Amino acid sequence: MRVLAVTTCVTLSGFATSTPLQPPSQTSAQRALIEAIEVLAVDAHAHARPQLLSMLSDKRTRQFLGDLLPDKEATELLNLPPSLLLDRISGELLTAELVHSFGDADPGIGNCGIDLPLNVAFDQGLDAFYNLWQLQSLMLVPPDSTSWIMEWCEVNLFGATPFEDFRHPDFETASDRVFYTALNMYRGSAGNPQCGPISVVLSQTYLQNQAIMAPVDTGYYRMACVNSTEHIWDSKINCTGWKPSEQPLGVPPFFNHLIPSFLHFNNSTRVKVGDDYPYYNLARLVVRLISRSVYRASLTTSENNAPYKLNFVENEIGYIEVNPAASIALPRAIKLVIASFDILWHTAIADKLRKWCIRNDWPLAFAFNPAMGHRCGGLSDAECRKLMPEDLSAEIDPANLRILDPVVLKQVSCGHNVTVARSLLMDFQEMWNRPVLRSSHPKSAQWEEMRRKFAGTPLGIEPLFFNACASLDCIGVTISSGVCICPSKVAESSDVQDHELIIVQ
Repeated sequence: MRVLAVTTCVTLSGFATSTPLQPPSQTSAQRALIEAIEVLAVDAHAHARPQLLSMLSDKRTRQFLGDLLPDKEATELLNLPPSLLLDRISGELLTAELVHSFGDADPGIGNCGIDLPLNVAFDQGLDAFYNLWQLQSLMLVPPDSTSWIMEWCEVNLFGATPFEDFRHPDFETASDRVFYTALNMYRGSAGNPQCGPISVVLSQTYLQNQAIMAPVDTGYYRMACVNSTEHIWDSKINCTGWKPSEQPLGVPPFFNHLIPSFLHFNNSTRVKVGDDYPYYNLARLVVRLISRSVYRASLTTSENNAPYKLNFVENEIGYIEVNPAASIALPRAIKLVIASFDILWHTAIADKLRKWCIRNDWPLAFAFNPAMGHRCGGLSDAECRKLMPEDLSAEIDPANLRILDPVVLKQVSCGHNVTVARSLLMDFQEMWNRPVLRSSHPKSAQWEEMRRKFAGTPLGIEPLFFNACASLDCIGVTISSGVCICPSKVAESSDVQDHELIIVQ
């Protein structure tokens, strides 16, 4: 039996806490889960390719692509052979960020369970970002009443060994479990902040594909589709779209078979196109992944340049789960931190977040995605329903701009060689220090000013896209010039071609 040493207990916010040594990078049980799933995923991935090629060739998908894209780009895309288009989609999905979002300010700003409090991570200098079970085992957070959902999913879907008592998880079994992460395949600027206003982007170089993939949010699947009573989205999803008993999970890069399930499960767009909604969903995903002209954040106020907007469902649950079956070691497992502008700008939490990022050599970006900032944490289904739009398929939010914090950037390894004019730094600090922002959360007017001032500078970035940069360790691409922002180690270890890097000397 593995024994993990534990230091002296302390008291924090009324809970007894203990700080263990860093867990193993991967336990034998985690590795066994990956190996068992991969055996089935390899064949399922290969067998799904003809289905995806058929969907991409289908006249319905092609028509939707033509409707969604500008004429020139539509022509170029539709002239690609379906096999090349699928390869491009696969490349984009393998490039897409792995994000984990968590709440910190109060219980009402996250929907995804009780997660790591920033004060614990900062004050105790943790060496690992503990999963939800480890946090409870160490009494770093109070018992989570929703833990039964995770236990069901991890045992029945992922094949994990059950806890003796999941209400009192032991650390050893907790360390065999997954770390929940969303594949940011719609390239949303704020990550997945339905789970909280702070998002961390994981390093794919660190993870090395050691993750378990599911086509939909497994917790939501359990709540809505397994022995469920009324749920707020029952009329907007198709529970038959994913049949876990008939379809294996995936592991990167073997996930073709998960894509049709994702496209069928989220059927809020049926109100627009009827039973052709999976083809419409596919076209929307392809456009968001591949098109540069309709994704790129506008640097003007012209409506003619207005970017493609995500609908509510794409914002909230528009992801495939890619859950690392490994320890999330700090700081090296994280490459970027994102803060929700509407929740955290000019707050004490943001001050601490800045310090946490500088301590760990992570750049910090702010993003404004209020539609995805919709929170149901702590609310009943009836209360939550009142906050949701009537039409979940309506396009509401572009979610396509991040603004790097220059105060943090100049103190971390991704920023020492970034040229940021002193005037930009002063403008950023002036906005941060405005007294008017102290009493209320900033909304669209303040973000619009941020966009005008910073989107066209080296601070305005978007997530990586396929072949944009020399390495997946880069943190983003500048919107104004397409320059990759990367740590110096990327330039030292990569053969860089066709793309300029902003690096640290």
